[in-house]
Amino acid sequence: EGHVGPNAVITYSVTLHSTEQAPRGQGLTVPQCREIADGLRQKGNDAFKAGRIHKALRIYNAALDPVRYLSTLMDHDEQQLKPAYKEEAEAARVSIFLNLAACHDKLHNWAESIDNCRQALKVAPLNRKAMFRRARGYMYQGRLLDARSDLEAILPADPEDKQVLSLLADVKRRQRDEDREQKQRGAFTKMFA
Repeated sequence: EGHVGPNAVITYSVTLHSTEQAPRGQGLTVPQCREIADGLRQKGNDAFKAGRIHKALRIYNAALDPVRYLSTLMDHDEQQLKPAYKEEAEAARVSIFLNLAACHDKLHNWAESIDNCRQALKVAPLNRKAMFRRARGYMYQGRLLDARSDLEAILPADPEDKQVLSLLADVKRRQRDEDREQKQRGAFTKMFA
């Protein structure tokens, strides 16, 4: 019992529980779009927390579909969306873009992280988390002045923010190191000119 011979035929029984696909948003009501986006965002959060970053990326991207549909409604028919729905849709877009940026951060996809932060900042121009994550991406891309600019822009709102202060110190250190290297290269070049 429990032993399968080398020429044995094995039969499996598979039960399909659902053939539903995540709706892309079209034709749905505002509450349905919100419910779908929130459910997908939560599943993405669960995958992210479990360290399944690629899966979280796929889920967060899927969550953008109903949110984009809501945005289309906002752009074409202001009357269809109550002000509260508009605020919720914008908050959902920002949240999803920040979650995508966090995933790309984990994967060291700095350009993608920066792009998602830019998308969030289009909706919420003063979002501290988006500016912080974008600054982090800039730093790892070697765009130290851009990183410093973002960090210095968000620092006045909370001058004691340890994460911001730590990243700013790292950016300044990298800038000093880069300046020192440039000076050394210049001196070396002059020696052989």
